[in-house]
Amino acid sequence: MLYTDTHAHLSLCEQRIGRHKLFSLLDEYEELRRGSADSPKPFIVDVGTEAGDLAPRLGVFGRYAWLKFSAGIWPSQTALDNQDESLSRLKDDCASGRVAAIGECGLDYFHMDGSRGAQIRLFEKQIELAGEQSLPLIVHSRDAFEDTFSGLKTGGARLRAIIHCFSYSPAEAEQFLSLGFYLSFAGNLSYRNAPQLREALRLVPDSRLLLETDAPYLNPEPLRGKPASSADIARTYEIAAGLRNSTADKLAGIVQQNAGIIFGTKSF
Repeated sequence: MLYTDTHAHLSLCEQRIGRHKLFSLLDEYEELRRGSADSPKPFIVDVGTEAGDLAPRLGVFGRYAWLKFSAGIWPSQTALDNQDESLSRLKDDCASGRVAAIGECGLDYFHMDGSRGAQIRLFEKQIELAGEQSLPLIVHSRDAFEDTFSGLKTGGARLRAIIHCFSYSPAEAEQFLSLGFYLSFAGNLSYRNAPQLREALRLVPDSRLLLETDAPYLNPEPLRGKPASSADIARTYEIAAGLRNSTADKLAGIVQQNAGIIFGTKSF
């Protein structure tokens, strides 16, 4: 069964699982979406991490009208050392008319490719850009809850944000939810060392829940460590459904509806 995947890196998937396998999967999505009006219409969000990476992604995957594309700057050393240039290129990406969200962007104090101050500055500029463009923000936050939360609060009540690959406890989940944000969970829900993630998932309202692969990363058990694709998200839906006393099909409808709202349904 194919389900909506709200966060994948298709270019990396092409490298890790192979072009033929990836495009066969995308063609399966295409065929399913051509079904009857009442059939599921799952989709994938292809997420950017570097300024200027949108054009090559569109060149490879742009023929799939139902794919959604984001554009953003992950806090790599290169981006942090060249913030003005990176932000200028990101604004050019936004002018393409194909950008459904800004991101992924945010703070990563685990890898710490740049100073805390440099990361915060780059993050805040992308929060501002999301506001200027009236686009949702895809947020990466690892070991950086307090600064992430503080930065997002400056975006104001109109800021729409997705906390991608949520990695904190129920307490932090409640605080992000208090700002009206969406929480997105990935295949690490299935990992033995993730009881807090499973507890956080249980408390998220249906209206604020998203699921993702972060493909080619975070393949759910029993394929942890293997390259993931959007085909692997089915296991995450099954795990999440069990934790929420629901069914994968019911969650599929919830996530598809939420993703359609946050990313927009134009061209669907």
